[in-house]
This record gives sequence, structure tokens and C-alpha cells, in this order.
Amino acid sequence: MPQHPGPGPANEQVGTNLKTQRERKKMTQQALADALGPPATQQIVAKHELGKTGMRVEQLLAYAKVLGVKPATLLRGAEELVSTNGHR
Repeated sequence: MPQHPGPGPANEQVGTNLKTQRERKKMTQQALADALGPPATQQIVAKHELGKTGMRVEQLLAYAKVLGVKPATLLRGAEELVSTNGHR
């Protein structure tokens, strides 16, 4: 079963990007969760924004679609932070 990446600098960077894009759209965390639909919740959005939990590719794509940005926009800056232990 696939595991979610835990906290780390790359997740924090993606979370910062997510928060920036959400705020540009003048959306609350709750509004973003509502736009994503179940099982998204405000608490999940908050954890993603803080980098406390990783997200699956499907979640990243859903965030990008709702926010009207390319997935690369949410990943910007994170690629340099990914460890070189075979995950690059």
C-alpha cells in the first residue's frame, strides 16, 4: 500500500505554494475543501499547507484544477529540496 510522505522541506514548500495560490483566489481553507469535495476537509487542507502531511498525485492535481494553476506551480521550488536518495 502506498505511503504518504511525511513532513519535510519539500512538503513544506508545496504547502507554501498551495497557501499562496489559495490566498490569490481569495479562498478560505474551507472553501477550497468544499470545492474539492469529499473526502477533503478544512483540516486536510491545513495539514497540506503546513507540510505536516504529504499528498498523493491525485490530490495535487485536484488542488491545481480547483485553483486554476498548473501542477508545476504547486511544485515550484520543491524539486531542489527532494533528497537524492533515489527519489529525484
